[in-house]
Amino acid sequence: MPRKDVERALKAPATGSKVWQVLATLVATGAHFSSGYALGFLSPGIPLLREQHFPDLTTEQEGNLGSLMLLSATLSNPLAAMLADSRIGRKGTCILTAIPFVICFGLNAVFPSSLAAHYVARLLVGLSAGTLTVVCPLYVSEISELSVRGTLNSLVIIMFNSGLFVAYLAGVWVKSFVMLSVGGLISISIFIALCWLIPESPEFLLKHGQKEAAVRSLRWLRGAKVDLQEEMKYMEISQADTEKVESSTLRKIVRVFGTPSLRKAIFIPMVLLFFQQCAGIIAVLSYASSIFSLAGSTLDPNLSTAIIGIIQLVSTFGVTIAVDRLGRRPLLIASSAITALSMATLALYFHLQTNQVDLSSFGLVPLAALIIYISFFSLGIGPVPWVIIGEIFTPEVKTLCTTISSMWVWGLCCIVAKIFPSMVATLGIHWVMWAFSVGCILALICSWFTPETKGKTAAQMQEILSVERIA
Repeated sequence: MPRKDVERALKAPATGSKVWQVLATLVATGAHFSSGYALGFLSPGIPLLREQHFPDLTTEQEGNLGSLMLLSATLSNPLAAMLADSRIGRKGTCILTAIPFVICFGLNAVFPSSLAAHYVARLLVGLSAGTLTVVCPLYVSEISELSVRGTLNSLVIIMFNSGLFVAYLAGVWVKSFVMLSVGGLISISIFIALCWLIPESPEFLLKHGQKEAAVRSLRWLRGAKVDLQEEMKYMEISQADTEKVESSTLRKIVRVFGTPSLRKAIFIPMVLLFFQQCAGIIAVLSYASSIFSLAGSTLDPNLSTAIIGIIQLVSTFGVTIAVDRLGRRPLLIASSAITALSMATLALYFHLQTNQVDLSSFGLVPLAALIIYISFFSLGIGPVPWVIIGEIFTPEVKTLCTTISSMWVWGLCCIVAKIFPSMVATLGIHWVMWAFSVGCILALICSWFTPETKGKTAAQMQEILSVERIA
């Protein structure tokens, strides 16, 4: 069957059930829930640490706790790519990430008064979080039909945000740092219990010469009554193309940055992710309770943070519907514009507060501004770059480019989380928020020039990028 006929067949509405694809995505990304919990854990965790175990916790130590997870996540990405492409596979690599999670939350629970133990725990949990950032999008993009690929890729972010929300919510009621750590152990235990139920990626199995296993995996994912012949044929064609150009990692890097269409493809998500972090999301997620405390919010800081968490989660559910109906680019543009306005509002509030303007009648403004910021960030500039990453790269370089993108964003997160407490202490919270609002504006400009990937295969995107100017 000619390639174009196969691609047309894949774009036609599928008749099979999507239930098993959704189930496999939810289970595989279950460990990513623990990543979100580990990141959100700091928002209520740092005040509890200071109150119960470290009354003299310094700004530098707080920055270390916020950044060490992100540093090790950056460094883990190359290892993640190697594991995912080895015989261990996508599913096996996801399962391996459970080990550092268990050790991390165990150290937090058993040695709450040891700062060294907390540092080690943050480094370990970062290994798993960084690995999952590479492996989860790979697995999901390889098990999903084209018609629901964007939606299922969005579930990766939903699971992460669910973990964030649960950590924030725990901060409202749990007043013990040890019990907060036990919550992390419970979350990863659920993943360990369920991860054995799902199949390995059919594309991965086919790549390693296990055609019969690939058919069984695809049958599990698509349902017993669906004709798999056309999809298997397309996978075999793609795999044959991949094998023709299979090469070492160094040669792949040279190819990515030496081929105009691939260079544009890696440039798009890296620029989007850069301005995503310039918009301040990691600072908001990691230090939400501290930000509300500085704002003098009329609500309890932990309760305000929990409200932010649920808004973010609900908004991310919204993007699973919108991303395949409205497209990627419109969501990016609308999201960047409204987050810029909301962050500017928050910056203005802090600026007036710093100049001792009476804001007692506007105590809910910080919460309202951050609700709008989180809502629209979660509808576009947050998840959509990761959807694009899952769609824009051809199979032979997808793992490499996903790894590069993941290392890039974790590195940026590490820098922002490390310097945020010091920047607030040195410049004032108002100037930091103004800087974040400028980052949102730059994200808007970048989004305007981002090509649409909705309904297109990676091969089609490469054809478009080979002739389209992006500047």
